[in-house]
Amino acid sequence: MPASRETQLTELPLFRFLVLELVCVLLMVLDYHTHIGRPIRQALSALTYPLVQAVRLPQQLWDTAELALSRQARLLKDNTELKRQLSNARMNLLQLDVLQQENRRLRQLMRMREQLPLHTTAAFVININNGSQRHRAVIDRGQNDGLYVGQTVLDLHGLAGQVETLELASAHVILITDPQHALPVEVLRTGLRGIAYGQGKGQLLLPEIAKSADVQPGDVLITSGFGGVFPRGLKVAQITAINPSQNSAFQQAIAQPYANLDQLKEVLLVWPKVTGETTKNPQDLQDPSETGGESPPSSTTTAQNPAAGDTP
Repeated sequence: MPASRETQLTELPLFRFLVLELVCVLLMVLDYHTHIGRPIRQALSALTYPLVQAVRLPQQLWDTAELALSRQARLLKDNTELKRQLSNARMNLLQLDVLQQENRRLRQLMRMREQLPLHTTAAFVININNGSQRHRAVIDRGQNDGLYVGQTVLDLHGLAGQVETLELASAHVILITDPQHALPVEVLRTGLRGIAYGQGKGQLLLPEIAKSADVQPGDVLITSGFGGVFPRGLKVAQITAINPSQNSAFQQAIAQPYANLDQLKEVLLVWPKVTGETTKNPQDLQDPSETGGESPPSSTTTAQNPAAGDTP
C-alpha cells in the first residue's frame, strides 16, 4: 500500500510541477553564479535568428515603405510651398520694378513741372487708341477738375495733344499725330512758321514749305503760339526728312514728335495764368460748369523760347 501511494503521488501533476519548479530555481541559481546557461542561450539565439528576422521582415518593410511615402509627401508639400513662395517673391519683385519705374516717371514729371514757366497738373492715361486713323487717349481728370476743351496736354518729352471732349471724371485727348489734328509750329533755328498735320503713323507733316526756306533735318519744331490754343515755345517734334511736294512747287518736311505717344502713361495739363495774378491751383480756377458752360480763355501766358534740346 505505501508503494502504491508513492507511485500515485509522483504521478500527480502538482508534484511534477513542483519538481520542475525546483529544478528551474536550481538552474537559475547556478547560471547566476557560474553562467552555465550562456553557451546554450547563444546557440539557441543563433539557431532562431533567421526565424526572428523572417518574422520581423514584414514589419520592417511596412515601416520602410511608410517612412518613404511620408518623406515623399513631405517633400512634395515642401516643394509646392517653396514654389509658391518663389512665385510670390517674383510677383513682389515685378511689382517693385513697376513701382520704381512709376516713381521714376513721377519724379520726372515733378522736375518737369518745376522747369516749366506754366502751371501744370499731372494726370494718368487710362486708355489709349493708336490706330491708323484715330490717335486718342483718355485721362483720369475731367470737368469736375476744371478741365476745358482745347487745354494743352504734355508728356515728359514734349507736346502730346489737347483736350477734345470732357466728361465729369475723365477727358478725351486728341494726340498731335491724329490725322484730324493740326497745330501752328515754328522752326526754332530760323523762326520759320508753318502748320504741322498729324499723319496717323507717329509722324507729323509740314506739307507746304517754300523751296527757298532754310529747313533741314534735325531742326526742332516748337509751338508758335498762333491761334491762342498752345503756349508758345513748347517742344513738338524734330524734322527727320525733307522731300519735294507732289507738284514740285514746294517742299515738305516729315517730323518725329518728341512725346512718346505709343507708351503714354502720365501727362501734364497746362493751365493758363490769370493776368495780373500769380498762378493758381486748378481747383482755384473757375469751373466751366459754374459759368454756364463757358470755357476759360483760350489764350495762355507766353512761355520763353527754350533752347533746342531743353525740356519744354
